[in-house]
Amino acid sequence: MSNKGSALIWVAVAVIALLLLGVGGFFGYRAWIGARQKTAVETAAAYEEATLTGDVSGLADVLPAELVSAMSDSDLKALAGGEWVFDATEWDGDELHASYTRESTDGQTVELEVTYALSSDFSARSTTVKSESTLSAEYIEDPTRESARTELVWLDGAWRVAGYQWKGDNEFDYTYYRDGKSAKSVLDALRTALGLESDPGDAGSSDSTSGDAKGIDGAVKVVADFHEALVRGDYNSAYPLLPEDKRIAYGGAAAFAEQVGAYGITGYKILESRMDADGAAVVRSSIVTANGDFGYEWHLELQGGSWVAVSRETTGMDDSTSGSAPLTPEQLENGELPSGHPELGGS
Repeated sequence: MSNKGSALIWVAVAVIALLLLGVGGFFGYRAWIGARQKTAVETAAAYEEATLTGDVSGLADVLPAELVSAMSDSDLKALAGGEWVFDATEWDGDELHASYTRESTDGQTVELEVTYALSSDFSARSTTVKSESTLSAEYIEDPTRESARTELVWLDGAWRVAGYQWKGDNEFDYTYYRDGKSAKSVLDALRTALGLESDPGDAGSSDSTSGDAKGIDGAVKVVADFHEALVRGDYNSAYPLLPEDKRIAYGGAAAFAEQVGAYGITGYKILESRMDADGAAVVRSSIVTANGDFGYEWHLELQGGSWVAVSRETTGMDDSTSGSAPLTPEQLENGELPSGHPELGGS
């Protein structure tokens, strides 16, 4: 074979090799990008799973390591305050589906379905994952739908949660990482958003102005906002602030408005607020109605950094404001009225 023929063969081999490398490199890159995209979605889902189920260690795994090193146990517990039970996840190639359940105080099973999808702003260094949540139960007429955005950044060889925005009954926005900002400055802003002291680990050593005393203001505000909405007649704003079991019992905002609107609420009082041994808030309040003053005891917990009412019990009726035997709002809802009430005539 001539030198010219050998040269042509080697050229052909080189061209084929380059083509194979190019095709293989293209598909290899696509596979690499696809794997990183899926990992981003899984990281966002892992963050919400940790906050919903109260998994502190799982939460620490997806936050920036420098921030986690600066955080206290109280910081992490304030974020991971949920009591949901994780059921399963399913990846369909484009979206990740996760499901959770929990039992309400009256034994009802409540279901939460969450769908995660990558936004169009993906890059190998940062991206955003959007999620849509649907809350449903047997006695909820219309499933509650809410949304969230999880901002992710590639740090130390893994996706980390840089920010989280939730849009629902209680909207909040947390930042965990910003390029050029120290972990301390990010943590200080986060603690402010959570209603925590700058150093919650020292809260137990202070006297009258502890971290608990400061943090409870947010719980009192939830109860006050509920009552102020009732006084205004804004039942759609008041309804989401009720504990979950009460919302289920009412069966929807319309039924709630119909029943509570008949009370003739003209005012309210915050009687007492305190923290219990488990870090939950207890707030006692009363509403002023034409039929007397009704008392309530609220129990609220930090969930995802926001105070949420988990139970509300009636403490009776102040019969000094009425000439009748005390009846609770629940009895009124069942059609009972105190003696002397105008609707009973002279009885």
